[in-house]
Amino acid sequence: MANVVRRSSDDVVANTSLPGWDPQQLFDDEGAGATAPELLSPYRVLATAVRNAERVFGFWTYLVARADTGAMRAACEQMAHHELAHVAALRRERRRAYHAQGGPRVRPEPGWTLAALERRLADLLSNGAATPASPEMQSCIDGARLRAEALEKEDPVDAPVPAGAADRPQPCAEVLLDCYLDMAERLPTQDARDRAQRFAGEMIGCLAAIRARQVQGN
Repeated sequence: MANVVRRSSDDVVANTSLPGWDPQQLFDDEGAGATAPELLSPYRVLATAVRNAERVFGFWTYLVARADTGAMRAACEQMAHHELAHVAALRRERRRAYHAQGGPRVRPEPGWTLAALERRLADLLSNGAATPASPEMQSCIDGARLRAEALEKEDPVDAPVPAGAADRPQPCAEVLLDCYLDMAERLPTQDARDRAQRFAGEMIGCLAAIRARQVQGN
């Protein structure tokens, strides 16, 4: 919170006290506000926090692409970087809460690599897309294939795919996101960590497109 206040006082950050700007509209409590506290589990609260952190990351990357000065772009890139760390931390806590409430531990299917899983994601999205695919969905399909090509040029990296996760787009993308977030923290070189962060950012955008398609029913 202190970092947000500090950044908001920088000259390059836009003034958010503009008429009509309502921060409450940026977040979705997904019904938690109307739910009795006794019915709210740590897992549900953390799941909501994860999705909102992903929305905030998307907000900052949106500004990065549209910043009209180098200083503004750098400030937004820094905020996006911080938010990606928040996403990783919240997703870890969500997994812990899931197992703490008795969620089953599923043994991964053998034989999956990140490149193979990216190709599976591209196929799943392509098969389920309208004809022609929307620009957002086509971007997800193309991105998955490009990442697969890049990964296939290197030593294969195993992907811990739970049984059935490679059969549907969202769990497939969720597994890939967790892998990239993990790699962004533990790979030995800065270039490798930066690429993993970029892949994770692309996967967050892909998940947003998948969820939007599910809401629209197509």
